[in-house]
Amino acid sequence: MLAGADYSGMPENEQASGHSRLGVIVALAVANAMLFGLAYPGAGLWPLTFVAAAPLVWLALECSGSNRRLLLPVFGAQLVMWLSLNAFLIDVTTVGYVLLAFYMGGYTIGFVWLLRSIGRVFRWPAALLAPVVWVGVEFSRGELVLNGYPWFLAAHPAVEWPLLVQSADLLGTYFVSFVVVMASGLVVDVVRFRSGALSRRALVVAAAATVAVHAANLLYGVARIDPAPTEGPVVLAIQTNLPQSNKMGWTARQQVQDVGLFVDLTLDAARNAPVKPDLVLWPETMLPGFGLEPEAIRASVEYGLLEPELFALVIADLADRLGVPLLVGSPSYLGMRVEDRQWAW
Repeated sequence: MLAGADYSGMPENEQASGHSRLGVIVALAVANAMLFGLAYPGAGLWPLTFVAAAPLVWLALECSGSNRRLLLPVFGAQLVMWLSLNAFLIDVTTVGYVLLAFYMGGYTIGFVWLLRSIGRVFRWPAALLAPVVWVGVEFSRGELVLNGYPWFLAAHPAVEWPLLVQSADLLGTYFVSFVVVMASGLVVDVVRFRSGALSRRALVVAAAATVAVHAANLLYGVARIDPAPTEGPVVLAIQTNLPQSNKMGWTARQQVQDVGLFVDLTLDAARNAPVKPDLVLWPETMLPGFGLEPEAIRASVEYGLLEPELFALVIADLADRLGVPLLVGSPSYLGMRVEDRQWAW
């Protein structure tokens, strides 16, 4: 039976590598957290995402001992990592920020436990088993549970090399995560082979499958990236990276400074676009103030706020300089007025 196939080539009682000392477990747990965290913006060492899962895969498949002995150090390292990665939420919800770190760490625990349990039945190379389990856990977290939290997927750092992620338009982001974790699995298989825990045949199967999947992914990327102008309307989309605090306490001075940066970013993008766009698109909340309704602008001026009028003039001037329509996301207040020093609409 396939479930009973033993690709390791070793007797079952000899497959634990013995690397179960607490110090080794802690080191591997910390290594995974550091590799994964450093792959994201901030440090931005995105190639690390291809090896970040390797310490967890090794822990699950090769370390002996109780689940508690393995999972507690993993959870501790994950907790620190998620507190760091989700620090942008502090300005929104301090309690939710801490609870989310515990919640996210639970999924990593689930991955290690599931891979360890399944690995005892399906004795396949890690390059074949680990990405299946990883994507299953990641998909549950990103799409199914509590409406999903699809941030910080294994695939996301790989977007820094667009060739690698074109397959997402066909098979979704989770396929890119599969490709990424497959590389981590192969790293573990190489180490397992060198330590005698994996047969040469199993390593060849793992390497051939990994090379085939990565080659197909890259070939699809080459085919999809076409520098030639596309047919039909061309949209130039502008995306900023602002701190979460701007939604909680965006001062008037910061708003004026940021809008100036948005204008410069848009003009620079338009100048460097391979073809002239038919539409320039700003995302939601990029334009501060009360919107572009004439009544709202007049009310703000009467109240002594000049920024909303300034923003409207800046947007109109930018559209003229671009020579194409500009679509912006902004609040809209109908019939806005000031009554007893209070806003009404």
